[in-house]
Amino acid sequence: MAEPPVDHRETARAILRTDAPLREKEGQFLGGLAYRAEPISERQANWLAVLVRRYAPRAGGAHD
Repeated sequence: MAEPPVDHRETARAILRTDAPLREKEGQFLGGLAYRAEPISERQANWLAVLVRRYAPRAGGAHD
């Protein structure tokens, strides 16, 4: 079970701003979260956590 991000909108936007090689469904999901005002479900929080681990910039600004 993943901890939900403090601000799912900013987290989604941060990933979208990277040069991450997102799959179409990942981009659609993040785009929807980027402007969603309502809280996200546990399932959405879990998927967002997976995408953060997969695509978020690493410490020092390095990417995978």
